[in-house]
Amino acid sequence: MSTLGLSSFYRSRDATADELTRELFGPAHDQEPTSTEQVLVDPPITRYLAGVLYPQVPDADNADEDNDLGLGQDRGKDLDESDSEPVAHANVRYPSSFGLTFAVDTKVTTAIVVEAWAAKYRPFTPEGQGASEDAGEDGQQEHTTDDEDGQQEHTTDDEDESAGRENLRDHHWRREQLANEPIEIDISSSLIDYRREVSPGLELFGVVRPPDKDGYTNVTIGLINTNQAVGRGPRDEISFFQPEIEVRGSEASCFVARSGASTERNAEDQDVRSYQLLFRHADEFAGGHGCSATWESEDGSSGRASVIRSTFVPRHELLLTDSNPNITSDWFSMKRLAESDRSAVRAGLEDFCGRYEEWITSLEAQKETLDAGLSDIADRHIGFCATAAERMRSGVAFLAEDDDAWRSFQLANRAMFEQRCRAEWIRTGADGDEPPRPDEHFWRPFQLAFILLSLKGITDTGCEDRDVLDLLWFPTGGGKTEAYLGLIAYTIFLRRLRTPEGGSGLTVLMRYTLRLLTLQQFERATSLICACEALRRQHTDELGLDMISIGLWVGAAATPNTRKDASKSLDQLRTGAVITEKNPVQLRRCSWCGTGLDHRNYWIADRQRPPAMVVSCRKEGCEFEKKLPVFLVDEDIYSHKPSLLIGTVDKFASLPWKEDTATLFNLDGPGLPPQLIIQDELHLITGPLGTLTGLYETAIDMLCEANDGSHPKIIASTATIRRASDQVRGIFNRSVAQFPPPGLDSRDSWFAVEMPKTDKGSRLYLGAIAPGTSHATLMVRSYSSLLQSACSLGGSDDALDGIMETERTSLDQRAEDTDEVVAESAKSRREQLDRIDSENLTDQVRSLQDYDFTSTEAAERFEVLLTHSDPYWTLLGYFNSLRVLGGARLQVHNDIPAHMEVIAGRSGRQARRIEQVIELTSRSSSAEIPAHLAAMDRRLGSGPVAPLDVVLATNMISVGVDIDRLGLMAVMGQPQSSSEYIQATSRVGRRHPGLVAILFNAARSRDLSHYERFMAFHSALYREVNPSSVTPFSARARDKGLHAVFVALCRLTVPGLRSNKNASSVADHDPELRRIRDRIIDRVTSVAPGEANETLVHLNQIIADWKKRAMDNPDLVYNNFPRGNSDSEPGLLVESAEHDPEEGSFPTLWSLRDVDTQSNLYALRASHRG
Repeated sequence: MSTLGLSSFYRSRDATADELTRELFGPAHDQEPTSTEQVLVDPPITRYLAGVLYPQVPDADNADEDNDLGLGQDRGKDLDESDSEPVAHANVRYPSSFGLTFAVDTKVTTAIVVEAWAAKYRPFTPEGQGASEDAGEDGQQEHTTDDEDGQQEHTTDDEDESAGRENLRDHHWRREQLANEPIEIDISSSLIDYRREVSPGLELFGVVRPPDKDGYTNVTIGLINTNQAVGRGPRDEISFFQPEIEVRGSEASCFVARSGASTERNAEDQDVRSYQLLFRHADEFAGGHGCSATWESEDGSSGRASVIRSTFVPRHELLLTDSNPNITSDWFSMKRLAESDRSAVRAGLEDFCGRYEEWITSLEAQKETLDAGLSDIADRHIGFCATAAERMRSGVAFLAEDDDAWRSFQLANRAMFEQRCRAEWIRTGADGDEPPRPDEHFWRPFQLAFILLSLKGITDTGCEDRDVLDLLWFPTGGGKTEAYLGLIAYTIFLRRLRTPEGGSGLTVLMRYTLRLLTLQQFERATSLICACEALRRQHTDELGLDMISIGLWVGAAATPNTRKDASKSLDQLRTGAVITEKNPVQLRRCSWCGTGLDHRNYWIADRQRPPAMVVSCRKEGCEFEKKLPVFLVDEDIYSHKPSLLIGTVDKFASLPWKEDTATLFNLDGPGLPPQLIIQDELHLITGPLGTLTGLYETAIDMLCEANDGSHPKIIASTATIRRASDQVRGIFNRSVAQFPPPGLDSRDSWFAVEMPKTDKGSRLYLGAIAPGTSHATLMVRSYSSLLQSACSLGGSDDALDGIMETERTSLDQRAEDTDEVVAESAKSRREQLDRIDSENLTDQVRSLQDYDFTSTEAAERFEVLLTHSDPYWTLLGYFNSLRVLGGARLQVHNDIPAHMEVIAGRSGRQARRIEQVIELTSRSSSAEIPAHLAAMDRRLGSGPVAPLDVVLATNMISVGVDIDRLGLMAVMGQPQSSSEYIQATSRVGRRHPGLVAILFNAARSRDLSHYERFMAFHSALYREVNPSSVTPFSARARDKGLHAVFVALCRLTVPGLRSNKNASSVADHDPELRRIRDRIIDRVTSVAPGEANETLVHLNQIIADWKKRAMDNPDLVYNNFPRGNSDSEPGLLVESAEHDPEEGSFPTLWSLRDVDTQSNLYALRASHRG
């Protein structure tokens, strides 16, 4: 995108951010107030939510009473605060103070210069009569107003607050900017309690602490409202608004990074040491108390700042990372790699590797400039890079030596090229019978490098890389999916070439954690599989006769388990019914030609052997006119064994329940087990889900073991992770290698670099907190501002008016035309334009879309306006809970439109109407999700249906929502994990500059901490990622799932125990049971050796319990569904909710997400004595 084009988007985005800041905080000291900001109609405490310094009140009055504020006046207190310090008043319900703490190098300066600003609002009657609030003789606040006769009325604060505010309701408020002059403070010696009056009732305070051994002294500077309020009367006139502090050194850049503030100091944690190296440019120079801090450096020197400022609506512009544009090569072309001579490809790829090696060599020189304490970790990083380069070269050499690998690489590039061509063709309307096939479909450098690095580990089962989990670490939206799609194609073709007769069957397992992500990625993967199958049909002599296919394995909440269920669902769809589960219609357009698909393209082929539900394109001439290579019913997946299976991790909980799952691992006959496992979004597999996934992975890894003892190659991807080595060892029992490996700076790994904002749109983060009111009120005000800012289309209040005025001028000229037809037409259009001008903004935009402009200039400006406004039209609201989201939905339809009317009234504009609101949460059915995603992609001006106004979502959107038009988000409270925060906010600003407003909850100390450290947190987001934790063999995990893992392995690997009725035959297979037990213990010893003895005891108990059940019931089955009557004997496995401890059955999960979702409730019968 051109710089000029980006600048227009920046204007729109920044205008929206400015509007929100002024809505919540008001004008800053260096901004000229508008007329409606200079004179307020509403009391200022009502008008402004952020940056209010209230008068001091007794503790009881300052305690949190409601509004979800339950932490009392000490919430968020800094470790070095004391109750006696003025800054202690910063984090109470009605804060009276705020401040900054920073470190100064006293060797550079012994004095700092402080400037402070604030404003007051004076009440007056609209007719110009004065009104004031004074303190009565008894010390109570007294409000003096003029009655109708000009006589003064008096009320005191111990009267009802609402009455007092009602007395001021008819008054207006005039802003008064307080005078300011720089104040120099000597910091050469400790100051316990520095005080200086800035204005009556407002004091500057300071605390200077003794310097440390390096001469660095910590200083706290702030402002405090010393006015006292008694009772609950109005406090507007004795409050201060828009307060600001700016601190400079009297000499040079004297502010130094706060020790210990940027990151943990743990020399034993390699991740922490790495972050110290990678983010050494992102120092934290100040912390806020009741506010946030920002800083700047005049000379760009690292580790020093020259100015520190307070801010109540902090901002940080995050420059985004992208593929390094300086790495170019003709050999990145998919088409060229597919068609060129083998030796030429080798030479081109070796040159690519050589350039990476040159960059690694340059790191050695950079290392010499580092602090000595970082030298060892720098060596470690350089070693990672060297290993990656060596593996890339090894992959290139392998292609040159192994014919099957070379041919698979060629075919994979051909399939990826075809998939890219068709995807682009379909996206742009699929004109013609075939897509154009230009040469410009290229791999990104990191994608091709990752493929080269992984080739040998996939191909050679004896290679040491086989047991290394390669973790593809790249920012969200960077192209990770394409990298492993290329490896999927390579692996499928490799198996077919090596075993053309037995190469069918499940080859690749691709797993996701969320249903939304699984469904969306299924469409992308299907496009690739269609390209692979089309190539197979052209090369049956090499690739065999069995279809290359894909299966979707996600459970009945989305797809049918049986053909019978699928048939019932199709019958319902034919009647026009809406299906919320077991919906077989998952593909809504042909992946090959783009033709739309619905229930009429789905049918049950009973006569086919084996039978299946078939999806037919039915467009004449389409390669898949009769049958697309997809399987969407569990029953069909088990019988047809697709080449690629896409599923959710929790679906694997069905392994002990269903004997048919043996087919997924080719355990039902000749063939090979899956050769490649891809785990997307690894960071989501943590906590309880990660713990159970790691436990069940014990079974999956053993079920995938080949006859030669080799295990599948595992590849994972993520955009946010910390302590990956511990997580990978716990879940997969593998070592890990990150790619791209880190260099010496987080902004440059050679493959990915931080992009200038002129080349790639940045993402602007903005924070807001409102301690004096409810979190819900903050949301209403912020949403109203963000949505109504669409009135400033294009970043200018009069942009739309200007376009219509240009058109009016054109119409007025035509109305004077001597041709009566032209003149009358112009007059008629002028009337139409006047009607449009009287409509609300939403209708104006819709009407102008259908309006036939006579002015070419106006028409062009309108199209540009829509383009530059579209990213900020749809507000994506993110919530941490469904409960809060539910309340927000009511406010979107009630309180928010009402406040938008207020905002619009201030500028004399029409209020925007909220029409299109959807919810994207776990409550959304699988049938609704595709429609919701399509609606979210609807652009401003693209058709008669307006784009969505508001999307309310939970963490369901953290992954998988790849809609590049979205540019505006509001986050309701800081999410629990930094990974979730990064992933969620990465949904916006992918194509255009993005804006994310975080609405912090003042009642939560974690939110307050993030707010006060806003700039420090966002300047090094990935450093703040929380460590992952999985404990797959802990006692709690074993209680939940160890028996399921053991039963699954016994049932699926021992033919005599596979069928449902074979559960009673357990005593006949002692050797197999002991072998499986010992294999599990081997894994525990590797992953968690401290749990090995307890796990052995537990497994022996499981075997004993199973044998006892079989002895007591010779007809024991694994599961007894449905239980026909109350006398039916329960199976060995029962659902956890149906478990009766006295039955002796094993309570077993159906989903890995069923963790701690229930509690036992016991009714105690009381004894009554008569």
